[in-house]
Amino acid sequence: MSIGERVRIFRKQRGMSQADLAGDWFNRSYISQIESGSTIPPVETLQLLAKKLQVSLEDLLDQPDAVKSEKEPYHKLQQAKRCKSIKIAIEAWQKAIDHSLSLVAVDAALFITQHEGYTENVHIILFTTYNLLTRSPINENAAWYEFMFQLGNSYFHQKQFNEARQIYESLIQTNSALDIEQRARINLASTFFRLTWYELAIMNYERAIDLIKDELVNTDEIKLKIGMCQHGLGSCHHYLGNLSLAFEYTQKAQEQYNKVDRNRWHDANHNLGIILVAQKRYNYAKQKLLVSLQFYVESKLYAKAANVLDDLVKIAILENNLNLAFDYNSQGISYLEKYDYDPVLMVRLLLQKCQILKLQNNESYRDLYTAVKALARAIQFDLKDNALDTEHLSE
Repeated sequence: MSIGERVRIFRKQRGMSQADLAGDWFNRSYISQIESGSTIPPVETLQLLAKKLQVSLEDLLDQPDAVKSEKEPYHKLQQAKRCKSIKIAIEAWQKAIDHSLSLVAVDAALFITQHEGYTENVHIILFTTYNLLTRSPINENAAWYEFMFQLGNSYFHQKQFNEARQIYESLIQTNSALDIEQRARINLASTFFRLTWYELAIMNYERAIDLIKDELVNTDEIKLKIGMCQHGLGSCHHYLGNLSLAFEYTQKAQEQYNKVDRNRWHDANHNLGIILVAQKRYNYAKQKLLVSLQFYVESKLYAKAANVLDDLVKIAILENNLNLAFDYNSQGISYLEKYDYDPVLMVRLLLQKCQILKLQNNESYRDLYTAVKALARAIQFDLKDNALDTEHLSE
């Protein structure tokens, strides 16, 4: 029995309404959230409720005739939140798992995810908690939906896209709330994109935009959501070869991001540069790319800066400006080595360096290419999937 269920039982035993229990301390909706399990109140709140209900704190934390096993993980989690301690939160989560305390386990897992991000260890915590929920389910409340989103996001970041897809699809099927479907549609579209199912991604981005527009408001949050969908549509059409549509949607996304999210504005700007390269509009592309390069460097987003340099190298090679290509390439490699190492991007930049050296008739490209192939094997990077033509490098 959950804490909220005990609060409701004791309240009804005393003939009190939710408004009566709320009194001057809280509002009725907060009591409703506690009883439904959508929120876990801090100990201080439970002490006030216990006083109003004329029971002990232990009566709320435990079934009166049961072993008092829930109290320790609950208290530990509240302590973790006060101290912002991941270590204590993990201890609370483990005890909640051991005692099959689903609600506390979910709350702990969400707290850990919020502070640690989607690491492999966090994924294990989320997956283990989900297994507990299959045995000891909780009401499909706000906490449950948030947990399911985080589980789906974790699968996505672990590149387990089919598992993420199933989570997002289940959220759409089991909930009719507008905000839940909006969020799930956007995440599902992003997952379809990563699966290279571009038509399905487009369908879900378009559906998400329709749902967002139904809100009939134009807040920064709405602009950001629409921008994300339009940005996704631009990327889908780019990969489908619809360059005009790709440019149009990405430009619309950039307009939505303007004055709302500078990072996303420059991400869209970078994508516009890439599309312009595909359209062979090199001068316009360079203008776009150099603007975002400056922003990323100033913001110390060096991996993104190296990505832009990767595209500038391609233009320089196409324009037969090999010295400039070499300079851009060296700068990108330097950013990765010094600040923000990304093995996949490093392989791409090193492959470009091989290409530049060969075009300059510099035989050192052969030894470098041998080393790059070894690095590619180590990180399971398929050279055949790389945008560069690597066949000529092995001649």
